[in-house]
Amino acid sequence: MMKPAQVVDRQIWRHKDLSFGGRSIPEETAVALTYNGGTYAVMMTTPQDLEDFAVGFSLSEGIIRSAAELDSLEVLHLGDGIELRIWLSGPKADRLQERRRHVAGHVGRHNALDKLSGALSRASIVTGEGIILLTSRISVEMVQKTAAIGATVMVSVSAPTALAVRMAHAAGITLAAIARVDGFEVFTHPYRILFGAVADAADQWGFR
Repeated sequence: MMKPAQVVDRQIWRHKDLSFGGRSIPEETAVALTYNGGTYAVMMTTPQDLEDFAVGFSLSEGIIRSAAELDSLEVLHLGDGIELRIWLSGPKADRLQERRRHVAGHVGRHNALDKLSGALSRASIVTGEGIILLTSRISVEMVQKTAAIGATVMVSVSAPTALAVRMAHAAGITLAAIARVDGFEVFTHPYRILFGAVADAADQWGFR
């Protein structure tokens, strides 16, 4: 069974000093919601409170009107993700058949990266030395889209998921997060970060 969090190594730059340590960050995995044997949606989420997630998703999608309408719910931990196996009966199953669709995930921050990717491509801009700056949590989809864009550095004010860290490492992307006025934390490929230059810049900008 997958743990809800993982401890990963990081390099920490704060107040012009470099240190090393670990950070506990949330895990992320693919969760398939199946109803009466058919896949309805695959979502990326943390591997905990999954029964609550199954019920809440079913309610928000209008598949059920209350938790009592679920005939059964199983949480199956598979090799490459988790399946929430849900069974409905009678009129509820008919209602589901009318609404069945595949959902890849909710696309607000992802849309922004897609738009950036399209704009860069249309303008024939070389992206190999580019940096993706984010204000949101770094999910695996964000890393995948950054890799597709071709940028080699990601920076966010929020934390990454453990799966995002693994993906960034595999993709050769330098992933920095928890970015604040006094510094940041680097989770993968720190060789692109010149900490002496960062300290000089902090002095120049008056950061303490």
